[in-house]
Amino acid sequence: IEQAWATETHSHIFCCPNDDALKQRKTDWLALWKNLHKARTSTVIEQAWRYHMQPLLGISLGESIVDGLIPAHGEVATLLERAIQDQSEIGWDKLLVGMGSTIWKSLQDFIDSNNPKRPQRSATDWMNTAVYQLLKFSIRCWKDRNRKVHGETRQEQKAIALQKARDKITDI
Repeated sequence: IEQAWATETHSHIFCCPNDDALKQRKTDWLALWKNLHKARTSTVIEQAWRYHMQPLLGISLGESIVDGLIPAHGEVATLLERAIQDQSEIGWDKLLVGMGSTIWKSLQDFIDSNNPKRPQRSATDWMNTAVYQLLKFSIRCWKDRNRKVHGETRQEQKAIALQKARDKITDI
């Protein structure tokens, strides 16, 4: 059992086709965006993150998200382009585990500073909240998927491992 877990990667966890895991991932994905919206994440950041991360999760985009994008202009467009490029170099899957470009914080700060109803929190606080929410989402995906695929108790884990071994023997 231990060896099977060692070969699983973040990307595998995030796009596991198990029906129960996918259903829970969709539920957690919606909760993530609810929490990021509550943290007053700017719309352009939200749209960029959704566009680049949703395909990594095996979740259908549904309606074209690009069609609904709010065009960015001036400094916002420049910062957004730099943040997307920087995050692409780091890896969008890495954002899901808290490794985000610092340019996201600069972009959020620029947008907040030009908002007449500026949030009471700083851009650093926003980034900390965003990273926390992304990590919370990722850990929930991992834990829930492992419970569903591998079992929760030792007895369930043994029964699932035994059934997988039997299935392999039957396939041979």
